[in-house]
Amino acid sequence: MYSEPEADLIPLRPLPDKGTIGVVAPSSPVEQDRLDRGVAYLQKLGYRVVVGKSCYAKDTYLAGSDALRANDLMHMIDDDSIDAIFCARGGFGCLRILKMLDYELIAEKRKLIVGYSDITALHWAIYAQTGLPGISAGMVASDFGKESVDSYFEKWFWPLVRHGKMQISLPSADLQPKKTMGTALSGTISVASKLLGSEYFPRVSDPIYIFEDVEEPMHKLEGYFQQFVLSGAFDQCEGVVLGSFTPATKESYDEVPTQQEMFNRIFRGVRAPILTGLDYGHIPAKCAVPVGMPMEIEITNNGATLTLAGNPFKS
Repeated sequence: MYSEPEADLIPLRPLPDKGTIGVVAPSSPVEQDRLDRGVAYLQKLGYRVVVGKSCYAKDTYLAGSDALRANDLMHMIDDDSIDAIFCARGGFGCLRILKMLDYELIAEKRKLIVGYSDITALHWAIYAQTGLPGISAGMVASDFGKESVDSYFEKWFWPLVRHGKMQISLPSADLQPKKTMGTALSGTISVASKLLGSEYFPRVSDPIYIFEDVEEPMHKLEGYFQQFVLSGAFDQCEGVVLGSFTPATKESYDEVPTQQEMFNRIFRGVRAPILTGLDYGHIPAKCAVPVGMPMEIEITNNGATLTLAGNPFKS
């Protein structure tokens, strides 16, 4: 049902000061004005930016054909002048290119890929196939392309991307004090659930799932979580951390449970700690979180702390 990473954690190449960032759109088309603002933001920080062909392409709700998007990503991977890859936006489309990627080359080049939302499929597939981690965080057009970049987002983004440092405090967890270690698997649950049963779903013995989503009707959101329950994915996990689940503008049923009621019935019987209150998701003021990296959860009477264990970067 699952895919075992082929190797232990592969260290990522660090993004150097004044380094080069490649920008790609492996999912949906990009708004050009937001892309331009995001690129200008990165350039102002001193980075050289190379924008891929997919950022200027459109094929219905895709940023160009599958071949174009896959080739654009692999070109950035293979080009040794590119230090890291930032995705322009999410949407839909990563699932369509997973079978077209050269995972051996991706593992060899060890490049950091940054993105969230639909990029969940790319992050989880790469980790499942290679053991190479990534960072689930804001994107060039979606976040850096805003008229005013959120300062809280910047506060959490750059320490993790530049230095591999993350320590996040959560409000009182109302749980028994505990310290546990696991492998962070972060992303949008509606995307992650589509990987279940495939070779692109990471199988690790100690997952810590960090989930978020946006505008999903409550019954669909519960369905995505139920897929994880039925698959047994929560049976051996070391923890589940719940970020932001932006409500749907319209529900399909007249009566729906609250999010907390839904979570209570989903996680009833799960032995691992369930933490809430993480500022992660489709919100402006978001944290950056790891994918495929070791992370520690410490729960005390005063709350909980998520800490990245070790530095994921090595030159």
